[in-house]
Amino acid sequence: MFRVSLANAFAKRSLRPLHEKHQATPVNVLLDASNAVVVANALYSGMPAELTSDGQVIPYTTKTNPCWGLFALDKNDSINDTDGQPTDLGTDSGGTPFAVWQGGPDAYFRVTDPGNNAVLANVAWVVGDDVYADSSAHNLDRTDTDSGNPVIGHVVEVIGTGDIVIQLSAPTA
Repeated sequence: MFRVSLANAFAKRSLRPLHEKHQATPVNVLLDASNAVVVANALYSGMPAELTSDGQVIPYTTKTNPCWGLFALDKNDSINDTDGQPTDLGTDSGGTPFAVWQGGPDAYFRVTDPGNNAVLANVAWVVGDDVYADSSAHNLDRTDTDSGNPVIGHVVEVIGTGDIVIQLSAPTA
């Protein structure tokens, strides 16, 4: 259940699947809460996810691994979907229940950056741009800044600054 305090009553997710009833699939996974990137960074829906060798997810960090999907939940100051969840599930390092959106070439997502470049790189997006999973910034970018990051889709519509619709180019898992 999505619960927010009165102070965050207008908090919104930064990723919204379009046509999700038949185009995209939410997958129940465990978030590796002990991972250094997870501990050090706020997580926003829409950030690219990577599946670790022990079956848990972390923000995308290893460009040799495929992007496994886009985070469906948040763990930040406005929305914390991990609050009150167990942290000792899964492997020895523990895991927290989380979710990732996966989709094929028919999956469209509206991605809105919360204003801190956590989800979208601060660039001028153009329709037709490739969308890369950035392994160093853990966000979506229009250029392969680290050389070797995978293309996960392309921009279908630019709604405004920090607000785009992307189409996944191939299944993300």
